[in-house]
Amino acid sequence: MLFNVFKRDSIGKLSWRKFQDEIGNPPWDYYFLQTLPEKEYPKYLAKLFKLNTGEKLPLRHGVIDKKKLKTFNQKIQWIKLYGVTPFMRDCTDKVKVRDYVKALLGEEYLKPVLQIIPNDTSVIANHNSILGGEAIREEVKQKTMDENLKTKSINHLDCHADIKMLLSARNDGEPNAVSAYFDEIDFDKLPNSFVIKTNHGCKWQYIVKNKEELLKNKRLFEIVKKNITGWLEQEYWTWGGFELQYKSISPKILIEPLMRDKTNTPAEEIQ
Repeated sequence: MLFNVFKRDSIGKLSWRKFQDEIGNPPWDYYFLQTLPEKEYPKYLAKLFKLNTGEKLPLRHGVIDKKKLKTFNQKIQWIKLYGVTPFMRDCTDKVKVRDYVKALLGEEYLKPVLQIIPNDTSVIANHNSILGGEAIREEVKQKTMDENLKTKSINHLDCHADIKMLLSARNDGEPNAVSAYFDEIDFDKLPNSFVIKTNHGCKWQYIVKNKEELLKNKRLFEIVKKNITGWLEQEYWTWGGFELQYKSISPKILIEPLMRDKTNTPAEEIQ
């Protein structure tokens, strides 16, 4: 993430306090950005970029001035606001990208999936059974060309999420539809170890090394449920420094096997 670390000198502290008074509590206020008009995105992205890197993001008439971009980081900021395509968003979605890889390369290159909630069938999957492998590969290749042309550990469970994000974006209103997704997980059909994540964010995942301990520990189970539900109810782009490829992805729960090597060591522990 681009904006995890802010400048610590006296000027940086003063600037951050002033910015915090305007936008809300650190890292920033979720609902402020959720309701922020899109025309204001460049202004606040420029503020965050300056605080984090010390570089100015050139603006002209309220938009990023592409002609004045010089550094690699500056150009990335332009892409985040103006260069996102539907294809890029599909590849950001951890569920939809599986259909793309399957159609283009083959299912053998994909990590197995244990459960997807809700498990609706994608357009590519529907077409695959009708058109056949070669036809859908050509269709996906053409779509790619067209788009390019158009522009922490608790017991046996590890949290790879930023703790600062935990439910800080949830309000006291009625729960939305995604709030019930966690209750649809069929734990009886899951192995003793697995990874549970959401498809529409970064680092929003838990590593479960012992299912039985998770199910027996009511407090731990409620922590997992509460946080996963909180992630489902948020959009990651507000935490990711205006990474708009995450915006409007339909949230889902994705559960995969915990990958281990031949010595039975979980992948995240292999150096």
